[in-house]
Amino acid sequence: MSDSSPPGRLDDTVLPPPTIYDPADDRDTPPGAEPTGTLVLLLVTDPALDWAARTAVELCASWSRSGRRIVLADLHLESPVLHDFIGGDNIDGLVDVFLYGVSITRSARPVPDRGFHLIPAGTYTPDVEEIYQNPRWTRLITGFGDAGATLVVFAPADAPAISAISRWVTEVLVLGELESPGALAPFVEAGAVVRANLVKPSLLPASRSERTVYAPLPVPPIPAPPAAEPMRDEDSELHLPPPPMRSPPRRRPIYFALWLLLGVVVLALAGYVVGRLRPDLLPWPTLLAERAGVDTTVSAISTGNAPAAALRAGAPLPYSVQVIAFQSLPAALERLNTDRERVTSAPIFLSPEEIDGIVYYKILAGALPDTTAARRLKESLVADGVVNGEDAAGSTALVQSAPLAFQLAEYPSQGAATAATDSLLARNIPAYALPMPYSDSTYRWQLYAGAYRDTASSVPMRMLLTSAGLEAALVARSGMVPLRN
Repeated sequence: MSDSSPPGRLDDTVLPPPTIYDPADDRDTPPGAEPTGTLVLLLVTDPALDWAARTAVELCASWSRSGRRIVLADLHLESPVLHDFIGGDNIDGLVDVFLYGVSITRSARPVPDRGFHLIPAGTYTPDVEEIYQNPRWTRLITGFGDAGATLVVFAPADAPAISAISRWVTEVLVLGELESPGALAPFVEAGAVVRANLVKPSLLPASRSERTVYAPLPVPPIPAPPAAEPMRDEDSELHLPPPPMRSPPRRRPIYFALWLLLGVVVLALAGYVVGRLRPDLLPWPTLLAERAGVDTTVSAISTGNAPAAALRAGAPLPYSVQVIAFQSLPAALERLNTDRERVTSAPIFLSPEEIDGIVYYKILAGALPDTTAARRLKESLVADGVVNGEDAAGSTALVQSAPLAFQLAEYPSQGAATAATDSLLARNIPAYALPMPYSDSTYRWQLYAGAYRDTASSVPMRMLLTSAGLEAALVARSGMVPLRN
């Protein structure tokens, strides 16, 4: 094998030369150890976990300072230690994510003054192999990739079935002395790159024990933050620290004030002109009349009496807030009935979804145009005790991007739509109604079922509708944020 072969190949040198690393002194990543992929494995061979754990913390802090979004996960399940180094507990960790469906948002906790997040080991499990072989790894890694984040896994080299995660590992760092390079074979053969072999200063011979002084590393370009739309399910809603932001260019405050004043003047002028020339375009008189009990609508489209020129003028309503999820439909319906009486600020409905072969019956609240409105609704639900405050921690926690819904029917009045909703619910078909403005200044009510990010996630609801003899199209949810009494 020639010397030009890349490091980390089995037929070359499996391990790079050992590099002394002292986490108490070296604050920069050793050259060549910087990660570039989605899943980085810290393979721990040293039985004294103190040095390995401190090394993991300092490496992740260094990578975070270079602009990466880092989440460190403790897979040292027999002897979990990482939570001790940040002063946290070992509750709701990686085991709970895989076995009990706890979300990443709830499990990942910010590490004080380090710039990255930690997922502790979590609840004890006697079956460690089940964690390494769990099919949810696929969805987990996909979520991190979509979020532009790096998952760093701290795991023992002798863990049972650790090779099961080799297909997702992109890079390996060995912490300590590795008795046999063959332990790296599954990872290297799957395409992973062995970045470094870090050891404590006392492990090397005296002639090599002088601490290496690393030159400052160039800071790589800061990656662009991931697109906010569309959001994925709870495995992908990662509340991670954003990449460091460059200071914006200095602008004179007077220019900003002038532009703001000009915008206010233009908006006021436009409102005045519309109010004078086309008062029929303003929705408030119609809404006030409806809330007072005056019928301002026309017949439903299904009767064939709708004006031919009337067009829907509703806005997209892609966001909802997750209240809770159940694996049992009766339990979910019971909770739904309770929450419908408690929640008056937004529609509340049921949306079944299959995740890793298990159907979860999610209770969602609201149909909202943006994340700002969704966060306000979430805060209101937490204040009312409808949503668990711990589950709602973080700006994006529980906010669901679900732009699609099944359109069941359209009704000429809110009363008719409410009666249809109650009738369907008696048949265990959860539905909800949203007002839809039309171009002729009338309002009708669209009856929807579920809320989904894509067609695949909507399959359980389609099956539920089909079993009840209902045919419905999956459409982009739109209308108007309903005014609730």
